Amino acid sequence: MLLDTWSTGPAGVPAGLLTGTALPAGHWRGERAATDILALARKGRAHRLVQKLIVKHGGLHVTDGAALALAATVITWAKGTSTSAADVAENAIG
Repeated sequence: MLLDTWSTGPAGVPAGLLTGTALPAGHWRGERAATDILALARKGRAHRLVQKLIVKHGGLHVTDGAALALAATVITWAKGTSTSAADVAENAIG
């Protein structure tokens, strides 16, 4: 997962990005999976344990949770660097 890569702090990624990332308020489909994905990504293990996440949460919830976790991380990055989320997404995700 891209978030695993970002946890290691490659060039251009703000230090501590995942540590400062929190999910947006509200109730979201995949929210519990997103919480687990962020926790595992902080350790660089989300991709390696994706099968266990699917067993625990179900495939659709993991898909939605991954999107939610990625969006929350992009928003955190954007706020921390005073850059638009669209610019962060375009440059960091492609």
